[in-house]
Amino acid sequence: EDAVMHPIIHLQESAIPSEIKDTLSYLILGIGQNGRAEYLLLTHIDKVAKTFLVSDLPANLRIELDGTYQTLGDAALSRDIEFVREKVYALTAVKIDYLFSVEAHGFVDLVNRYGGFSFNVPVNLNQTDADRGIFVNLAAGEQHLDGEAALSVLQYSLYSENPALARSQTFRALMVAMAKGILGEQNNLMKTADMVSDVFSDFTT
Repeated sequence: EDAVMHPIIHLQESAIPSEIKDTLSYLILGIGQNGRAEYLLLTHIDKVAKTFLVSDLPANLRIELDGTYQTLGDAALSRDIEFVREKVYALTAVKIDYLFSVEAHGFVDLVNRYGGFSFNVPVNLNQTDADRGIFVNLAAGEQHLDGEAALSVLQYSLYSENPALARSQTFRALMVAMAKGILGEQNNLMKTADMVSDVFSDFTT
């Protein structure tokens, strides 16, 4: 269960820039067209253990805010970084070093820049919602995704059973596949440090 909820990628020594401290945590916010954080991805690098932990936080999680309740996704954009750090620490016991946000076009550009990645699409994905700009048509099975296809996987929401959980699991699996695709041997781990500024050029910090 823990392995499903918190996938861990084991990294080679050369995959971790020598200048980072022993542990480093990022919170990445995926911003939807409505301006709220639809995805919250927590990543934690342990330089000593040579592991890279990936876990998502539910954007629709209700938290108490000024005597009322608000979703974590809305609060993450309406409050300052210290507020977000405190809430994430209360939920996960992980202290956030850096906060990044990325919109759809930045995500697509990032994936395309590194040639896409392989992903096992869990089920047939077919959804059209012109008002929200969602056009998804992907068959189940292992395939190579470019930026547009990867984004469509994230946008899909018509899962027949437990949609919120299914979407969360698919998001987590997609992020792990993307990390492996970008940081894997086929993209030369020795260049990881040089890639950092390039990768985060699509993100707001």
